[in-house]
Amino acid sequence: MSPSRRTVFRFALTGFAIAAGFFVYIVVVPLPGNSLRAWIAVVGAFLCPGFLLLASTFCYVEVDQMTWRGLGSVFVFVALTNCLLYAIAGAAYDWLRKKLNRGAASQTATLPRRA
Repeated sequence: MSPSRRTVFRFALTGFAIAAGFFVYIVVVPLPGNSLRAWIAVVGAFLCPGFLLLASTFCYVEVDQMTWRGLGSVFVFVALTNCLLYAIAGAAYDWLRKKLNRGAASQTATLPRRA
């Protein structure tokens, strides 16, 4: 696997892991009287843009009252969307890194040598 593909794959895997962790926390931690869950939801919304796309599409998803089958379909949608968005970010990162490395190499090649 080339280093570029490896970078994109690692970004995509990170996006999937963030979505998985976010959903495990939602399912495991009870809602009533838990102020930490509200903070985790805010942080998760920024780290998991797939959830924001889902929330903007369906306006509001009541995850606590869903069946396991419904929760699974929501997780698949959010995880794949998050995976795709993180892969795009990884490709952009790799492209920018290559562009900056080429620019740095051309600048060092034109510097005069000292005797």
